[in-house]
Amino acid sequence: MNGFLVLIALAQWQVIVLDPQGYWPIGFFLREGRWPVVIGEDKLYKYEGTWPWTIKDLPVDEPGVSGNGFAMDGNGNIHVARVKGYFPGDPQDSVLEYVEDGSSWQRFAYPEPDGFTIQEGIPVSITIKGDTSFMFYTTYGSWCSMKMLWRANDSWGLDTVIQPSLAYVFNPDAQVDSSGSLWVFYHQYRSGSHTACCAHQDGGSWIVETVEDVPSTFYFTPGPWLTIRGTAFALYAPTGATKQEPDDTLRFAWRRADGTWHFEKLREFGVRGLGVDAGGLVHGLAAFREDSYAHHVVRDTAKPRWDTLEVVDSVNGIVSLDSFNGLWFGGYMLVDADGFLHATYQGRNGYYLCYATTRPDVRVFESSSEPEPSLVLISAPSGFWITGYSGEARIYDPAGRLVLAREINGKTLINPLKPGVYFVVAGKERARIAVR
Repeated sequence: MNGFLVLIALAQWQVIVLDPQGYWPIGFFLREGRWPVVIGEDKLYKYEGTWPWTIKDLPVDEPGVSGNGFAMDGNGNIHVARVKGYFPGDPQDSVLEYVEDGSSWQRFAYPEPDGFTIQEGIPVSITIKGDTSFMFYTTYGSWCSMKMLWRANDSWGLDTVIQPSLAYVFNPDAQVDSSGSLWVFYHQYRSGSHTACCAHQDGGSWIVETVEDVPSTFYFTPGPWLTIRGTAFALYAPTGATKQEPDDTLRFAWRRADGTWHFEKLREFGVRGLGVDAGGLVHGLAAFREDSYAHHVVRDTAKPRWDTLEVVDSVNGIVSLDSFNGLWFGGYMLVDADGFLHATYQGRNGYYLCYATTRPDVRVFESSSEPEPSLVLISAPSGFWITGYSGEARIYDPAGRLVLAREINGKTLINPLKPGVYFVVAGKERARIAVR
């Protein structure tokens, strides 16, 4: 992949520009719980344990097909769900599923059996449980509903999640929890107000829960993000021109143990996808206002605020929240099976499709004959020693701020420093150390 632009960033993060004309990511997964798959505007990028990365075109279909939804099956293959929508009464309305098959794609088509219209351009969501694909989409006519189409090999069937009514239902995002139950987050419009909702299976029935009622809202932005790990977490944002008091602030919501939902507004930064670690901490890649650096943020829902831990990428950066008038921007972050972090995002220039990770065995550059790293950091009272390296070293705090730059010649003491984790950049070598 000679077209890749490579950056080894501060601290433990390593970064690669997957595509300098790639725009923003629209899907993100981990194969075998470890290896990244980034889905761009028209391509997917896979790291399969060795260099180089694999790049593959997404399936192309005829006009009228739209609404990408993505999922990964247990074999690491990507599934793409789309809808083929036409005008009311046209019998060709259908749901399409593409399944990765080596270098090609298998295509499956399912007609809308009840005669409802599938509106062209609507989002469709797909999730996978075992060998079965579940696709969620909304239909329109005199009545509106949300349906779930399922496929197992060559068999398929249909279930109604939200019964037909005059309410306008849209933008589903579905996930499967650890017990195998299906969840879907969606938006619903009733005269004069919108509601953010989440439905989940309870036996053979669907239970609908209200996350937030937003009066006088025109619509919600596409792309709510639902994460299920221990509990349900969601991101969503209302917007529109008919609101009496404009408030398109991104919401972060989670489901409490008693089944109620709590939401809060993220006014300082935007994130697009959340990762949850084994301890229940929520991780995100944030785009702040008036700041084009990509930041790692963390939230413990038992505490009242988010913590900004470090700068992930200061060179390529990330599209700031201000760049698009406060619309929903930021990056995706996932936590892998070993606790390492993975992120994908759009660079500050509005084009670079970037990937960053703390996992050391994901290679973002080709092997070279360069010598093994020699930089050694040794703890000391209120600081640390640097040894095994000669030349200039720069020391950064967790926010990516330069603390000091010093010429190193032999064993050198760096102190006094405040308690915290510090990152050392010495030539091409990177290391970190905790000061107590």
